[in-house]
Amino acid sequence: MSDDALRCAVHPALPAADGCPVCGRPRCAADATAAPGGGCRACEGRTKRAGPPLLDLRALVQAGALCNVVAAFGGQIASQYVGAGFVGYVVPGFVAIMVSIAAEWAAGKKRGRALRLLAAFYSVLAVAVGFQSPLDAGEPFDLTRNVLVAYATAAAVSWLWTAPPRVKKPVAREP
Repeated sequence: MSDDALRCAVHPALPAADGCPVCGRPRCAADATAAPGGGCRACEGRTKRAGPPLLDLRALVQAGALCNVVAAFGGQIASQYVGAGFVGYVVPGFVAIMVSIAAEWAAGKKRGRALRLLAAFYSVLAVAVGFQSPLDAGEPFDLTRNVLVAYATAAAVSWLWTAPPRVKKPVAREP
């Protein structure tokens, strides 16, 4: 064991009495008595990361596979409302919600920027499938039609829908 491991992480001049129960760093006796069960002065009793666990590759692949199926189905629904006025701009939002729910369900409780990007991509893809209906011979990325608003709606709704939940921090009240 090195000499550094026997020293307090915050006060290197003092010997370590025990380890912090939160972060595991060595702490001196003064820090141990100042915060008996609440950590040390380095971590201030906080864990390293609050919130849902990060997304791993397996969860991302599962989410992508399910989003692929839901995007094809959602694109068929969206194709019924192309050029339907105001409803034609609302339906991409609902399709994005369907895709986002599928992505979250397939990923389990894991979250992250990769899941949000995946959901936004498949939401825009679903809207593109809707613009490429058999009755419409136009291109799904034809900018002469108002497709950018529908794509932006789908991407924004899916990005916001898959946002990680906010973790409420406890408020320290003074006696």
